[in-house]
Amino acid sequence: MEPDCLRNAANSFFYTNPEGLPSTAPAASLSSEPHAFSRVFTGAFLEALAGGFRLASANPGEADLQAVSLDLARLLIAGIRAAPIVPEYMSQVAAAIVTADGAARGRYGDVLKAGFVRHGILSPQSAVSVGTFHAAGVAALARTDATAAAGRPIPGNELPHIALSASEYGLGDRPLLVRAPSEPRRFAVSGAAFGVGSVTPSNSEHAARAFVEDLLQRGHIDIGNAGHPEARIVHPHAFKTHKLVPAADGLTLTRILFDCGFRATS
Repeated sequence: MEPDCLRNAANSFFYTNPEGLPSTAPAASLSSEPHAFSRVFTGAFLEALAGGFRLASANPGEADLQAVSLDLARLLIAGIRAAPIVPEYMSQVAAAIVTADGAARGRYGDVLKAGFVRHGILSPQSAVSVGTFHAAGVAALARTDATAAAGRPIPGNELPHIALSASEYGLGDRPLLVRAPSEPRRFAVSGAAFGVGSVTPSNSEHAARAFVEDLLQRGHIDIGNAGHPEARIVHPHAFKTHKLVPAADGLTLTRILFDCGFRATS
């Protein structure tokens, strides 16, 4: 891959359910690997930034770019804080960002929706319906921004564990406990389907299973001594981001670290 391929924001990638993507792919293609897949949202946000820059004045300059960047950064933070953790997280964040702009009587709604629609993060139907969320979302987003401005952490709970079959992956008979993206949806939105309509949202159990299998395919789970040596799948030289921790109820999938994508090769 090109050295900057995962950090290049200018792209034309179009959203698709990551469960239908390979776990790895060349730089020119999408995969479900988080750094690669995040380029869909990055590309849409860059387009919104460019659109906001053009709105700034008849002859925008460096100061205008800085001002627009700060405005969109605040909207992004508000959107992330307001969006529930669900399988179609990108669409929820996008809807929350547009809602936050409307709640603040902002001027970026058109360029935000244009970027999210062009990259399929919001289907045309979802982008149209976002306008109806403004009244319902104002209070929650305002409270979120006030808490952030005061420097106080916003209270939150860990996502619940869901039990998957560990035996399917050669990891023994104990349940495999994985945190599932199962918060209540705040916005009735989804990504665009290829052709016509919207992507059908995945359920939390299926999304959790897809996440586990992606990690197994890339060899990112340190399975320790779990399972039978002849049945389990081991990638002895792959970089590990998660590990299996024995617990009273089964094997808990636990994150070790976040993979930034840059590692020494020597």
